[in-house]
Amino acid sequence: MAQTYEFNNVSGNNTAANVSALGAQVLFADQVSVRLDTDTHKIQTTSRFALGDGASLTGGILLADDSAVETQFEQSVGKFVDGNMIFGYAPLTEIKSDVRNYIFYPATGSTTEGFFTGVCNSTQSQDYTPALVSNSRNILMISAEQAASLARNLG
Repeated sequence: MAQTYEFNNVSGNNTAANVSALGAQVLFADQVSVRLDTDTHKIQTTSRFALGDGASLTGGILLADDSAVETQFEQSVGKFVDGNMIFGYAPLTEIKSDVRNYIFYPATGSTTEGFFTGVCNSTQSQDYTPALVSNSRNILMISAEQAASLARNLG
């Protein structure tokens, strides 16, 4: 039970809908690979998770589907909390300041912005707002508890 998608990693595909759709696939991917096709960076994911929120992926195509049913779930962004798993699109400077253990996928034609995954390294409070939040970046987060619950349910 897995699907493989290929997604054009270009700044124009940085929409809230794409981050929501691609987030679950990338956060729980069995495999993520990056390749350069002519002059466009591509992200390929193989995952047992369906595109989030039942959404379609603008700039992406389905490469393979084993016809088994993928796991689907919806999640809200919630508060920025230390330890949450995070996926989004942002400038590298903000990623470096707000995320640890990150993987950065630079957008086509850029070395300073792109998609990323990682772990939130702080907690938003009345006195502190992470740059990713204050700059209204498209992000998707899931808590460690939610991830553990999903893993248990998948067996």
